[in-house]
Amino acid sequence: IVATVGVTFFLAVFLALFIYRSIVRNVVDPIKRLNNCMLDRVNRIPTPFPESVRYELAEMTSSVRYFTSEIEKHEQELLHENLEKQVAERTYELKALSEKLLMAQESERFKLASELHDNIGATLGAIKFGMERSLRSVRSLPEHELQPDICDTLSTSVSLVKKLATPLRRIQNE
Repeated sequence: IVATVGVTFFLAVFLALFIYRSIVRNVVDPIKRLNNCMLDRVNRIPTPFPESVRYELAEMTSSVRYFTSEIEKHEQELLHENLEKQVAERTYELKALSEKLLMAQESERFKLASELHDNIGATLGAIKFGMERSLRSVRSLPEHELQPDICDTLSTSVSLVKKLATPLRRIQNE
């Protein structure tokens, strides 16, 4: 029982840390990089778009590149034709494109939050409940068979999984 509980504990902690680092590295960081590039573009700071964007962000990046090329094309037209009228029209178009882009970004964030909740959150919950069930089983052993080290290890494991759930919820809400 001690070996099984110990292995379960270390596997659960390793899995939880791996999942957390993967979320930050593969989900949160690319969104931040893309968002910073979009803000720079809005402020007219020439910034290349990151090439390392993965998963759902690849489609968003493609849309941003398309919108950016359209914006640059329209800016050149402004130099040669009726400037005041075109500025008003292009401003309206830019606002509409920005709104569409923000809506797409919010939609992707919602999808990511859903996946975090449905997949990783559920797995962490299952791990926690399994550990709690094991802890109850160990505590129900007769006094002479009770091993305090196992109880302490399981209690610590449950606490670690609960602590991991907090940053997971924060990332999901953000």
